[in-house]
Amino acid sequence: IVFSGIKEILDAFSKVVSRQDTSMAEFIVINGKIKDQEDANGKTALMLAAECGNLGLVKFLVSRGVNSQYRSSNRGPSGIGDCALSLAYKNKLLAGPVVEYLISEGAELSNSELMICNLHST
Repeated sequence: IVFSGIKEILDAFSKVVSRQDTSMAEFIVINGKIKDQEDANGKTALMLAAECGNLGLVKFLVSRGVNSQYRSSNRGPSGIGDCALSLAYKNKLLAGPVVEYLISEGAELSNSELMICNLHST
């Protein structure tokens, strides 16, 4: 697989994460040198994995030094960019174990973020 740029790498990553193809996602992370870069929607690899509830991939990314506190440059209703924890929390039926893991790694949400997440959670 040959990629021309980070947006293309993150697009491919997003597709394999949505299919729960963890081994291909790990391959893309290693070979694409993905860390905290954002896709066209302002989401990092960790945010995409957390939002899909892929705990194994979330742990893999954190073990590779991805910033679990990283916030998107796209500002949401709270005026603060999303982070992996807020995206996982909004999808907590699928991503409950991811929420617990990210909190154990020191990720936090403000009170206003928690209220917004509760309004948008599934």
